[in-house]
Amino acid sequence: MFPFRIEPLTPSGEAIQIHGLERAHLTDAAVREELNRLWIRHGLVVFRGMDDSDELHIELSRVFGPFQLHPIKQGNTDPSRLEITNVQYEPGGENGNVYTVNGVDLGGWLPLHFDLVYFDKVNHGGLLRPRVIPPEMGGTVFLDKIAAYETLPEELKRRAEGLEVVYDFYMDISTMKNSVDDIRLVRMGKKFRDIQQREDSYPRSIHPLVYAQKESGRKMLNLSPWFADELLGLDKAEGDALLGELVRHTLSHPQIHVHRWTPGDIVLWDNWRMLHGAEGLPPESGSRWLQRTTLAGDYALGRLEGAENSALELVDV
Repeated sequence: MFPFRIEPLTPSGEAIQIHGLERAHLTDAAVREELNRLWIRHGLVVFRGMDDSDELHIELSRVFGPFQLHPIKQGNTDPSRLEITNVQYEPGGENGNVYTVNGVDLGGWLPLHFDLVYFDKVNHGGLLRPRVIPPEMGGTVFLDKIAAYETLPEELKRRAEGLEVVYDFYMDISTMKNSVDDIRLVRMGKKFRDIQQREDSYPRSIHPLVYAQKESGRKMLNLSPWFADELLGLDKAEGDALLGELVRHTLSHPQIHVHRWTPGDIVLWDNWRMLHGAEGLPPESGSRWLQRTTLAGDYALGRLEGAENSALELVDV
């Protein structure tokens, strides 16, 4: 019926990959409607064999909604292509973050998170395509928050219901609470250092710990391990213990998927449903360059702590 083929991407069958989609197909209203349905149903969609062009990247993104443009001042957006943001690791460069994770040095490593969790309004999704693929590693990591919730013990589901998470914005991942990893900062790139100088000016954000997807009614563990600071309304000791248990459940989840980049890939994810991160790569092994578009939206469940507005200018972490 449709001019493309669908295959499972992960063993669970939730995430999918699509083969045979061409730019000409995107003008068909029925194709666009079906692609949107698949995105919401599966949360993570990998398009294979796509043309490597800004024009296709932008046109495919428009199928899923309007763009969210970001006033980033660190020079990773081309003024002639404001819809596209560069996501780069450069050995020794200004985007050259290096952490030692469990004794292994990793360039460009990022833990699981969802975008804009440190703000009140959360964008709906993103599309990534590779421009420079490193010779080893460099994958993008995903976890479905529905799977994270469904695999919780019933007692933890009961305790998590109705709670809210307070998020605090910070750049140095080695200060992250409740990680399952031993994380040590080796070098922070200029972009992150510039942002770090402003981080104390941002209010904390508050988001529900559990909520249900509107279209399916399926509940998800709405927890971003990066930036999670405390559970609102609980005694500190009790809250810290529960938050730690939930973060460790998430970061150790058996259904974490590492996407290995190949030429012609475009990866679409639902930011309201999926966590994502960066696997990292050996620091001197090469560069990693992805380009990203961001889909506007707001799931309307977040709020800021003690502030009506925020001067937050950063979105691409």
